[in-house]
Order: sequence, then structure tokens, then C-alpha cells
Amino acid sequence: MQLNMGLTTEMDVNESFAAYRRVRELVLFLLVAMAAVSLAFLLIFRHRARLMAANIAYQKAVQARDDTMAVVSHDLKNPINTILLIAASFPPTPGFRYGSPVRNSLVWCGP
Repeated sequence: MQLNMGLTTEMDVNESFAAYRRVRELVLFLLVAMAAVSLAFLLIFRHRARLMAANIAYQKAVQARDDTMAVVSHDLKNPINTILLIAASFPPTPGFRYGSPVRNSLVWCGP
């Protein structure tokens, strides 16, 4: 198709809209690229939120384990100390020496 505007300006319709089509293709490509990047960020932030929630749950589990171990450790040590305190309150047995190895091993209260 001729535009009949003179020899120097004559071009067909496809040639006249070539620049417009190229710009339209670039804009469409940029829109698709921006949508893909936005989707990637959305997935990354969702995964990050799940990891942070899992980390908090693991920290709570570790804290619960530490609390349980502290209670168990205290309960294991406490009866031994009670027995030693009650034994120390009895009058000494005749012939029992305070420096004997048996008494030294009973009185030891380790860390």
C-alpha cells in the first residue's frame, strides 16, 4: 500500500509501524520480566516467613528441653543432698572418725 506522499516519504504500512511494534514487544517483555521477578520475590518472602516460624518453634523446643534437663538434674541431686543433711543431723556413731574415707566420699557434693 502506498501513502502517495511523495518519493522520499513513501513506505508501506508494515514498515511505518515497525518501530511501534518493536517498542510494544519491548514493553511487553519488560512487563513479563517484572511479573516474574515479583513472583520470585513473593515466593522468597513466603519461604522466609516459613523458615522464621520453624526457627521460633525449634528455639521453643530447645528451651523446653533445657528446662526439662534443669528440673531432672535438680531432682536427681536434691534427694542425695537431703539424705546427707538428715544423716549429718544424727548423733555421731561411737568409733566413727570424721576424717574417714567413707565420710569424705559421702559429703562430696559435686558441681
